[in-house]
Amino acid sequence: MTDIEKKYSKWENELKCKYAKIFEDAAYTIFDGVVAPSIYSEQRCKIMVINREPYDDEGNSYSLNEILKQQIEGNIRIFSSQLNFRRHLSQELAVLSLLAEEEFYKKTYEDVTKIVEQLDDDDFSKQIYKVAYTNIKKSDGVNGSSLADLRKYAKRGWDIITEQIRFYNPSVIIGGNIVDGLLGSLPGEMICWGENLFAQGTGVNIYQIEVAGQYFPFFDLYHPSASSFKDKKSGNTISMDDYYLRIFDAMKAVLKEHPDYWQKRLNRVCFV
Repeated sequence: MTDIEKKYSKWENELKCKYAKIFEDAAYTIFDGVVAPSIYSEQRCKIMVINREPYDDEGNSYSLNEILKQQIEGNIRIFSSQLNFRRHLSQELAVLSLLAEEEFYKKTYEDVTKIVEQLDDDDFSKQIYKVAYTNIKKSDGVNGSSLADLRKYAKRGWDIITEQIRFYNPSVIIGGNIVDGLLGSLPGEMICWGENLFAQGTGVNIYQIEVAGQYFPFFDLYHPSASSFKDKKSGNTISMDDYYLRIFDAMKAVLKEHPDYWQKRLNRVCFV
């Protein structure tokens, strides 16, 4: 175990204890975090994924990042039954990783499409190995819980989520439809939002969330499990297969308005 992994493990154990005190009534907990701390710490563009919740049919507690690490290192296909989730999240991570390139501003649709089309099944595991993978709700998960239930867990456990954001210090955060109706409904004294970076009704919003005195770009996207979405401007149903191009458009739009924004988000010092 490296010094980084030891430091991460110590911090994580302390956070788990804090979570257990907040959710003393939880039947089980699926804790989450950074799959490979040493690898994550080396990334120029550090990505944190926040989705809604995991669940376990048998109601068992376990560490999601430890399970993912074991499966990846054992060449086991992670999230094997969630085909849309795997494909779309892989596309999103590939596009966001382009921010680490010095000449991102020169990238075109053709460049991005070529990168996405070259992704294979093994790439998803390699991508997850490099990121922080977390959930709003970590306890008593069920497949398809209500917004009211998710809001309850978000409100009670917000200190845990913000501590994860602070400690991981990501370059960007991406969430699968967790702002509208969920985080966006939390009280203003609990959560602070900065200037919207991109919100033009395209199905991709980039907000800024304040944690520990600094703002983090927060990509609020359709959940990667979706196969399609309704375009708010045209009212048409759009396939998720080229949704990554809308994300790319939003990233480039931010670059146009704030030329140094993405560059300043690179090489973040984490685990402090």
